[in-house]
Amino acid sequence: MDLKKEWEEFEDNETIRKFKSLGFWIGLVGVILVATGNDIGDFQTWSDVGNYIVSVLQSPVMLTGVVLAIYSNWNNPTKKGLN
Repeated sequence: MDLKKEWEEFEDNETIRKFKSLGFWIGLVGVILVATGNDIGDFQTWSDVGNYIVSVLQSPVMLTGVVLAIYSNWNNPTKKGLN
């Protein structure tokens, strides 16, 4: 097996490219904040961030909104299935 070729194919994978993209992460944080009705200014301390995560996990509506927001940010509508 040619490890270099396999590594290049792995790096060329669309999912890996998404994880390496700063725009993907900014968009992901943005859609999560919008889906839960929060603003980046709501988080002044690490305690605020922890309380926010706990509140999202305790609320089925907010958790569903986050899951759907992640799906919409992740999915490529030009390809079949979840990409």
